[in-house]
Amino acid sequence: MGKNDAMSTQEKGRRGPVVLTMKLNENYLRSVSVERKFNYTFNIILVRMLIVVAALFIGMIFAWFQFNQMYTTYYQSAILAGDITTHTHSMAKNSIWVSWTTNKEEADTRAQGASTDAQSMTEDIQKLMKFYPNNTTLTSIQTNLDQITQGAQGYLELINKGGSKEEAYNYFNKNMAPSMREIIKNTEVLESI
Repeated sequence: MGKNDAMSTQEKGRRGPVVLTMKLNENYLRSVSVERKFNYTFNIILVRMLIVVAALFIGMIFAWFQFNQMYTTYYQSAILAGDITTHTHSMAKNSIWVSWTTNKEEADTRAQGASTDAQSMTEDIQKLMKFYPNNTTLTSIQTNLDQITQGAQGYLELINKGGSKEEAYNYFNKNMAPSMREIIKNTEVLESI
């Protein structure tokens, strides 16, 4: 008996740690009928399978929560950051177009488009602030957007008064373009948050 115990210990050492190994009570199995032996063995298998299924179920629930967080935080914030970038470029294009077009209706449409882009950016920034409160990049974007909005009022007044294209372009470069460049730079940083 001592030799068999030593062999089983050696074999266990060779197999390494196995979590769900089946250990049967050999003395019990010798004394019962075949039907009981099957019941005993399959009950052990059933219990262990239920443990595995429970572990898989818990893992699936954990994975579902992680995917949900990934969608609600990272995916949504990436989409909002992309929208801010798109609105920034659209606002810059519309603002420049206002000064270069000779058609008054088109200038008004482009000015309205730039105003809509600024408003959409503000809404997107507010949504992003929910994900990343007190973020300096978002604060910087909002500050620069406010500067652009203030500069746009003077820009439109200059154009409506009939200022030359050069005056409008110089005003745009001095009062609005630096803030737009800063917003574009910050949106690149924002997408890597």
